[in-house]
Amino acid sequence: MSTDATHPHDRAVVIGIRRYADVAAGWITNLEGPDNDAAAVAEWLRSPSGGGLPHDNVRLVCSADVPDPFPDDRVEPNQRGLMAALDEIAQLPKNAYGQYAGRRLYVYVSGHGWAWRHDHAAVVTAEARKENRANVLVSSWLDWMRYSAPFEELVLWADTCASLTQLDFLQGCELAEKRSNNTNNVKLFSAFAAQLGLKAVENRMPDGSWHGAFTYALLEGLKGAATTPVTSDSLRNYLLNAMQGFMRDEQRADRTVAREPRFDRTDHMEFGTPPRTTFPVTLRFPPECDGRPATVGRGKYVQPSDETVLQGIDWALRLEAGVHVAYVDQRGFSQPFEVTGGATDAIAIAF
Repeated sequence: MSTDATHPHDRAVVIGIRRYADVAAGWITNLEGPDNDAAAVAEWLRSPSGGGLPHDNVRLVCSADVPDPFPDDRVEPNQRGLMAALDEIAQLPKNAYGQYAGRRLYVYVSGHGWAWRHDHAAVVTAEARKENRANVLVSSWLDWMRYSAPFEELVLWADTCASLTQLDFLQGCELAEKRSNNTNNVKLFSAFAAQLGLKAVENRMPDGSWHGAFTYALLEGLKGAATTPVTSDSLRNYLLNAMQGFMRDEQRADRTVAREPRFDRTDHMEFGTPPRTTFPVTLRFPPECDGRPATVGRGKYVQPSDETVLQGIDWALRLEAGVHVAYVDQRGFSQPFEVTGGATDAIAIAF
């Protein structure tokens, strides 16, 4: 294990399931984004400016590692393999970081999913059949680790649907319950792409590749779109505002699709201090503002973020995510507006 990494005792399990063996039966579909999402999350985790983990401390389990089409004897990622990867982390000896096996554990999962409760994240595994819908209740492993306390901090990011299921069985953690003296000190940050009973969605994103809307927004936030330093609170607030900005109009209008993520516990953690990210914004002013000086800022008596003399009624600029105020002083006009940090914002300034 490299000791040059910023966080040499952190660990991660990153899961992306894009392809399924039983799509011909019609009850499940292949996806576009999970391989890209898993690779992008792993890249952030290993980056010195991101998670700062040693390369080998990030366990990547995804469909991209399996030939397409599936070999007859190898349909993966499967239930057994996912449980083995999580069990390997659970069994780490508590000797690498004081009383713990490590400082922080990240678990990320992307694929089709089910839930019984608001804090569930169960991913459908690649070998699932209509008559045998194999899955892994990934969130149950975080529950086990919260009580057994192999890590000081636990992070769960789940880009799966939270479709209500009539299944009799979600495959949870099978390890014997273990309670540590450190249980009450363990911090948890868990974020889910969809509220209970709703679907998560994916799209072709500004980078040209397919991603889940939740994951793309998550990584944008971690890279500086959220207020820095990026904390549990700033990341949560950014995701609540920004996720739907990476969705298509018809997805936002679909009542079966989650427009906001859901959260369980959001104990305080820091995820780094990246430079702030700006986003393309077009402000549309009333016709009477044409030719007038205009400014945008966080308040009237602070240094403006940008200023111009309006040439027409549209002003294209770049701004950080958050609440701003547009001013046209010669007309005595001001109006607050919010930049969500989505793919693009077109905002009508109606004085």
